Amino acid sequence: MKNKEISSKRLLFGAFISTAVLATTAICVFFSLFASTKRDRETIIIPSFVGRKYAELEPHDRIRFESELVYSGSVPEGEIISQEPYSGARRKVADGELYTVKLIVSMGAEESKLPDLCNVTYTEAAAMLRALGAQIRIVSVYDENAELDRVLYTSPDAGARIKQGDKVTLFVCRKHVKGSVRVSDLTGLDQGSACAKLLSDGLLVGEILYEPSDTVGEGLVISQSLDAGSYVRYHSKINITVSTGKEDKKDQLHPFGRYIDGGDNENGE
Repeated sequence: MKNKEISSKRLLFGAFISTAVLATTAICVFFSLFASTKRDRETIIIPSFVGRKYAELEPHDRIRFESELVYSGSVPEGEIISQEPYSGARRKVADGELYTVKLIVSMGAEESKLPDLCNVTYTEAAAMLRALGAQIRIVSVYDENAELDRVLYTSPDAGARIKQGDKVTLFVCRKHVKGSVRVSDLTGLDQGSACAKLLSDGLLVGEILYEPSDTVGEGLVISQSLDAGSYVRYHSKINITVSTGKEDKKDQLHPFGRYIDGGDNENGE
């Protein structure tokens, strides 16, 4: 019985010694590997890439780049907006490995199609443009036939491609603000009526020219210096050309002006 107890104690002691040896060996191997790994890791400082062109970055011996494209109305296309990690960060990199730096790169401002804002109220048009990121400029237009505070037309025209930050001009009808005036169609009116129409619209009569016409009756307006429907500043001058009748009458001097017949002589000679 006593011999059995001694034998059991020896087995337990042997097992303890074996376990201790294995544990010691494992610890030594772990610290050896850790020390080796630690010796092979190098601390690098992340440089700043913000503000640089992504396409112009040169390869880095310890860093690889990962990019993400986003729209930006303030940063030019291709320029780096931000980075992760930040500039100046310290990172440990194992020998032969590359550390990944994520770069956010601008695609420039997002383009949108300018909607048709004609006859839309100023407040609605302004809200739509703000949603597109456009800058808004207002020009008051006097038009007695249009509804108050309605957009008459825009610059650029509807359908144009615009980016965030682009300026869009709204020409808005104001009844009592003499900002811009819509030019009426004067063709076919007699000279007196055409002049009266210009003055009633808030415009001034410019130069009155005369030339013969086989199609427009004598004394009627053939053409005008600005097309009907265009807008000009209040009190702008508009020139008109009045018919002197058929060609065979061009040798008669018109009492109110000069003839336009392609020659230099004002009397048509």
